[in-house]
Amino acid sequence: MFAHLSIYPATHEQAIESRKRSWEHWGKRYGFPDQQSYIDRRGTYASLVPGDDDFHSLAVWVLAPRNDPETLDFMCACEVQAGSNLDPTSEEPVGYGVGAVFTPPDKRGKGYAKHMMRLLHWVLAPASSFPDPFPEQWGKPPTVPQNYGRGVVSILWSALGPEYYKSCGPYPGKDGWTVVPNTLTSWDVETMLQRVDEDAKIGQWTFLEGGRVEEIAQMDSELIAAEARAAPPPKHTTFSFLPRQGLAQFWQFFVRHIDEPPKYWGIASRGSEEDRTPELPFALWAYAFFPDKPRTLWITRLRCSKGLLPSVLFQIADYAKRFGIVKIEAWNLPDNLKEEAEKIGGCHTLAEGHQLASVKWYGEEDKVEWLNNER
Repeated sequence: MFAHLSIYPATHEQAIESRKRSWEHWGKRYGFPDQQSYIDRRGTYASLVPGDDDFHSLAVWVLAPRNDPETLDFMCACEVQAGSNLDPTSEEPVGYGVGAVFTPPDKRGKGYAKHMMRLLHWVLAPASSFPDPFPEQWGKPPTVPQNYGRGVVSILWSALGPEYYKSCGPYPGKDGWTVVPNTLTSWDVETMLQRVDEDAKIGQWTFLEGGRVEEIAQMDSELIAAEARAAPPPKHTTFSFLPRQGLAQFWQFFVRHIDEPPKYWGIASRGSEEDRTPELPFALWAYAFFPDKPRTLWITRLRCSKGLLPSVLFQIADYAKRFGIVKIEAWNLPDNLKEEAEKIGGCHTLAEGHQLASVKWYGEEDKVEWLNNER
């Protein structure tokens, strides 16, 4: 049924077409004023052709006919970001993040997106990681560009429940991406501001703009790697994506188009700011400003002791309130911080809806753990 189709790196024209298609669904959702501003913003941080010198860029892939791979009438598209991750047992670990899976309305209900995702495994992971050859009924395997085919893991966030992407495996009937449980901690901004003790409202903190956020993320990535090397061997395989390589910049594009966008994207203690080391407390965040939904701040990375958590969160909440933000969220808060978080109004629930983090592991291990999964 699908042997006449395969996946290809998008041409420039196909990448633009993919963003035009998703404008109604995602561009308006993120509040972009018009289609062109959405395309321009996406084009700023997304590479058009995977395998170029910018290995960590976001690249568009399309499912298209084998006899016309550059057609603008392709079936569906997705975006893939390659990034280093941390697997102490591998010399060159690579992980991929998959997103923006979109099929236009006139092509839905035909299994195109599911087939695209099945084929995607064969360009993300080395063929040696699969126990059987590429399924004959799918035709020839897709061509693997430079810098692809080296993955030990790929991840995505499902808005379609836990079963859809799980059914997109590298073979018919085999599992694809499996949902991993994530604990969401949320605070009402006003409640938090009222519950924080007066002593915690005083602290030596520096707010961080975009460039400084990238520096902190880079140093934090180095620290994560150092901690992994120094840690005793884990009982099972663990992996972590590193918060560098423009991930902070990625989130910034979604609010720069609004009037008076927020200036700051993180906070650090004066000590960590002066010493240029990330061991001391800091927090990084993103803004979820969706039309017709309460404004929310997402904490995307947090290094903080239990005693300093109220002070860190007070500073964040006090700043967030200026932009009409009513809620703050954090994923997978460390266990030693949960009790303190509850004292200032934090509520813990399992992440659900469009926040189903899902993993496909390409190694031999049966059990793996995703560390530092903070969004």
